[in-house]
Amino acid sequence: MTRAEHRSCELQRPGPRRPSWCYGTPGIARAQQLAGVALGDRDRQRQAEQALAGCLADDQQLAQLTDASLCHGWTGLIQTVSRTAADALDDELASHLRRLNVRLNKHLDHHGLPVGAGLMDGTAGIHLVRLTDPVNTAITAPWDRCLLLTG
Repeated sequence: MTRAEHRSCELQRPGPRRPSWCYGTPGIARAQQLAGVALGDRDRQRQAEQALAGCLADDQQLAQLTDASLCHGWTGLIQTVSRTAADALDDELASHLRRLNVRLNKHLDHHGLPVGAGLMDGTAGIHLVRLTDPVNTAITAPWDRCLLLTG
């Protein structure tokens, strides 16, 4: 929601936006899940995990990912899902990781890596996520603490 939309109480673009770590359903769901874990509120945790699972099952949302970046692309989504799955009450989120990695690889095959080398929008972030085992959610990668994805 933009500031203008908030002030007018009217959405210009209804419906879910890009499923990104930085401002989309995945990042918000992870924050809510961590809050649920910290508070011992399993209902909050479950709702957050269900919101993320719904996002991952919605091809219209996934189609809005237009790059591979950590901030608002495929690798950010994968890292967020990986960390959320590690703390999840069931294995539904983990079951999405292989498919998400296939889509990342297809994107990279078609578009290549970004020109920049940065963490958030460049190749550094992409390579860090690809070096972190996206399927084995038990592996902890201390580099992603700056994203506030770990509990």
